[in-house]
Amino acid sequence: MAAGTPNLKLARPAKAAGGVRAAKLANVQLWLGFAITALIGVVQALGWTRTAEYPLYDLRMKVFNIFTPAPSDKVAVIMIDDPSIDTVGKWPWPRGYLGEAIKELKRGGASVIALDLLHDDPQQIMYMAQDAEGKDIRAVDNDMLLGAAIGEHGAVLQGASFNYVDPSVMKKKEEEAGKKPDDDRVVRVPFVEVWNALEAEPTLTLEQLREKLLPGVPSSGAPVSDLGLKRTQVRTILSVGGKSGIATPTTPASWPVSNVPSPPVPQVALNARGVASVSFGGGDEDGGVRRIPLWIQARSRLYPTLGLAAAAMRLGVSLESLRVGREATEATLPDGSLLTIPTHESVLSHVAQMGKLDGMMYVPWPRGGFGGWERQFASEVVKGQFEVSELPLGRLIDPAKVVIPTIKSNIEGLDSAIQALDGIFGIGDWKSYGARAAEIAGLDPDEPRWRELYAVQHAAWLAVIRDAKEMRASAVDPSIDPATLTDEERVQLATLDRAAIEAPKQVEEIEKGLRRLDKWRNEDLPARVKGRVCFIGWAATGALADFVETSIDPRTPGVMVHAAVTNAILNSVESPQFIAEAPHWINLVAVLVLGCVGTIIAVRVGVVQSPIVLIGALGVWFVVDGVVFWDWRNLFVVEAAPMAAAVLGWLAVILHRLLVEQRGRRQTEARFRSYVSPDVVDILVNNPGLNSMAPQKRELTIFFSDIAGWTTITERIGTEGIAAFLATYLKAMTDILQDNHSTIDKYLGDGIMAFWGAPIEDPDHAKHAVEAVILMQEKLRLMNEAGEFGAAGQVGVRIGLASGEVNVGDFGNPPHKSAYTVIGDSANLSARLESANKQFGSKILMTERTRELAGMTAGLRLIGRVVVKGKTEPETLWEPIGEMKPKGERTGEWIGLTDEAVKAYIGGDFDRSLSLFERLESEFGDHELAHKYQESMAEVRAQGGPGAGFKGTIVLSEK
Repeated sequence: MAAGTPNLKLARPAKAAGGVRAAKLANVQLWLGFAITALIGVVQALGWTRTAEYPLYDLRMKVFNIFTPAPSDKVAVIMIDDPSIDTVGKWPWPRGYLGEAIKELKRGGASVIALDLLHDDPQQIMYMAQDAEGKDIRAVDNDMLLGAAIGEHGAVLQGASFNYVDPSVMKKKEEEAGKKPDDDRVVRVPFVEVWNALEAEPTLTLEQLREKLLPGVPSSGAPVSDLGLKRTQVRTILSVGGKSGIATPTTPASWPVSNVPSPPVPQVALNARGVASVSFGGGDEDGGVRRIPLWIQARSRLYPTLGLAAAAMRLGVSLESLRVGREATEATLPDGSLLTIPTHESVLSHVAQMGKLDGMMYVPWPRGGFGGWERQFASEVVKGQFEVSELPLGRLIDPAKVVIPTIKSNIEGLDSAIQALDGIFGIGDWKSYGARAAEIAGLDPDEPRWRELYAVQHAAWLAVIRDAKEMRASAVDPSIDPATLTDEERVQLATLDRAAIEAPKQVEEIEKGLRRLDKWRNEDLPARVKGRVCFIGWAATGALADFVETSIDPRTPGVMVHAAVTNAILNSVESPQFIAEAPHWINLVAVLVLGCVGTIIAVRVGVVQSPIVLIGALGVWFVVDGVVFWDWRNLFVVEAAPMAAAVLGWLAVILHRLLVEQRGRRQTEARFRSYVSPDVVDILVNNPGLNSMAPQKRELTIFFSDIAGWTTITERIGTEGIAAFLATYLKAMTDILQDNHSTIDKYLGDGIMAFWGAPIEDPDHAKHAVEAVILMQEKLRLMNEAGEFGAAGQVGVRIGLASGEVNVGDFGNPPHKSAYTVIGDSANLSARLESANKQFGSKILMTERTRELAGMTAGLRLIGRVVVKGKTEPETLWEPIGEMKPKGERTGEWIGLTDEAVKAYIGGDFDRSLSLFERLESEFGDHELAHKYQESMAEVRAQGGPGAGFKGTIVLSEK
């Protein structure tokens, strides 16, 4: 409620008109919201809200993991991280190092090894000298070493990139390949042509292939080298296709296609159990990898993604036994149970020209949350605290490249010392010791024979060290000056010192290295890899970084995606963890329900409160969807479209409401701005639902005023003076009326009609009316004293106040031509009272009902019981005086004398009444009132009264 309007209440709307109008508006708004909802449903069905789903998908993946099973204990991740690069050296490492890591994983009991590393380019052969003279040179083929380690393990999967080249690009290359090399252009045969040729004739030699595809091109040079590389790649693909892929199902489907695969080098591919895809297809339109293709087609075969191939191998399921369809890949497990991996169709950004592709799998992350990729496979030490489980690849290479070489180096130092001691002093029995030393040098510390020989050698070291210490103690005479020793004696002493002082340190280093090696290979390594699928991939930063944007981290190592796929498959053997797309009808229901909720909130709830309620409703939906559908049922129900339906439906209704209410506000302002105070107008326009201009019955206090002697004044001041006079007079009176909560009904020339109690309910309408009229009379006195009316001279105003039940509202032809006014007897009575002032010499006349409602018991003068013109029942009339002093200090005496005179008349005591009225006339100049009563008493007496039936009334025959 506006300031300065105490005890005012907003008027309740008239039910008949206001309720019907509100119902019609609500129906229009409901249909508007439902139409928006239906439109969003169509948009969602067409897939146009797909990109808007991505951030909400990511948020659910982070937040809702109450029912998500813990990471499988059958998956481990080995990272090529920055510490590994710092320790081992700049990448690429010799592939023999990776071979050593694979051997180490075999020792640790790794079940399956999945390499998310591309070995598609042959690594140069390294040459190493065996002696200081550079003789006995041997070649080191790191590709062969890696291939041998892979074959030795027997369960290694090699990743490969299954690329796709746009056909238009391939066509351009084909055209260039057909040109003669008559300039510096390097002619390269498209990969697909090499594949076509070798698929038709697999035995084609490079020379035969050159003659077929590059006729006229010399047999050496860049084009033939490129042709040879592609020949090797195609032959590799053809060789591994049988063990790495399956025949493309006959069921119609749009699989992601690779027309330029990049297989590993033959030494690696042929030794691996299979080659699997590590290509993501670029992810979603925003580049985020939320789903990956489970299968990629190359020619007539489908190749699994690395995570699927690794999980199948760990479960003992052959690729050939998998049943592949557009909506699922099914596997029959060794125990006879069926494992179903749901798939769906989607667009991948790097191959968007292919359109929607089948066989897409959402990547379920083991832990979700906001902790990033490092937390996904971490072990929970205590609640909320995790220990990172990723193993640095450098740690696997450390035994073969650091620990064991250090052990062997120390052994070689001991061997050298013992050989010298035996040659000089005959200590150590080099003949038998040397044979063992040669044998142990060719063995690995984890071999039983090495341990057997090491125990014997260890005992020999301790014996030699003991003998050397004793000989050293007895061989040196403290009295001999060291400077007098011969060179031979110095060599002997140095040999003894080496054995007595350095050898024990070397033995301790060997023991420490063996303890470290044993703990690693017998405890630490098996605890982290035994029986697990071990993924090896890149996590180091730099130019070769292999990071992708995922739901749980904007920089996630690609290998973690494959590990997450395997984790989901292995966990789903016991409890399904796969994310399936909800049926279209569920998504549609979600859109319709939320759209209706948003619309109803907008229609039924206040404009200010509705956004809060809407946000709350959307929050509830997000939690219910996240916990029930997403987390518990692993069902991906769309969020963007339902929320858009709720928000846009709500917004459309709110805008409609605001437009309608703004229009109503303008109408209300236009109708009431000249009637009531600005505060009241603000209340009305800001509460349209609580006010109606429709006619209604209500008790009000009605006001009429008129200027005494107006005709004379107008003649005196002329036409131009009238306008100036009325502007001054009406402004002053209107300000008082509006400041005291009245509603101006109309101006009647010099007269004013107003009322209190509508359109705003005012329990104190009579009190406010009386206060206003007293202030008006006081203001008029001050204006007269100040001469503000100029030529008009002294101005007097007569006022009538009557309270009673009337009809108030918009009468006429709303909204085109109408007026907000009052109709009823009380309105007529107030007009009669204004006129009656002339006959009683009063300035204000009000009824008994007005006095009662105003609670006025003092500061008013009794005028009498009067029957006005046109009425049959008398009204007790009063003149409110308030704090005014029209008779100066004798005002109280004047009021009291009037009350006594009127009461004497009403009581039939005419003699006393006449005497008192004579005093009023002579002492206070109250001629009109006295004459009116004197005339009335004369008439009553002429008729023989006053008798027993006399009621003390004054009957007015004039208006």
